[in-house]
Amino acid sequence: ISSFVMQETVVALQNTNKSVKEEELCKAAAILADGGMIYFYGIGSSGIAALMAEDRFLRVGKACKAVNDPHLQRVQSAILGVKDIIVAISLSGSSNELYQALQIAKENGSTIIAITNHMESTIAKLSDCVLQTKGFESIVTGGTFISVISQLHVLDLLYTEVIKEMFSEAVEKKIKTTSAILND
Repeated sequence: ISSFVMQETVVALQNTNKSVKEEELCKAAAILADGGMIYFYGIGSSGIAALMAEDRFLRVGKACKAVNDPHLQRVQSAILGVKDIIVAISLSGSSNELYQALQIAKENGSTIIAITNHMESTIAKLSDCVLQTKGFESIVTGGTFISVISQLHVLDLLYTEVIKEMFSEAVEKKIKTTSAILND
């Protein structure tokens, strides 16, 4: 079973890597590097990816927050503005709760970047920029670990591009945040 899971993970990562459009990745990175507060929205296993993204981006000085409760996503969206950015993480791209929160944010002029398997989903269509994943999901398996790995891969690509956009500042902030952790 180990070989099977490994092979499925490799295939998902390869397919995800092929599906991410360089132009969209660079566009999303520029939005995040130059924009205001970043909110990572995800529900369920996508919420775990959102929490990990918050940790990575915060360490290089990007003001950000992960919100994985659907009720709090709507509340947060209600007070967002034109400088705020949401990275909406949803494998299906059709979570009604997440879509409702994004609609509220869009009405307030916020920018939305979607990370999803489905380019024609409601969340993708509402977004300003879409980065596609190729994780596996079915009614039986739901959001598998492989699905989250594909989301994390896209987030890592995005993180790396953002660092390229703001390299000097990112290095300075990374040194400060690492020192804060190591100096107990």
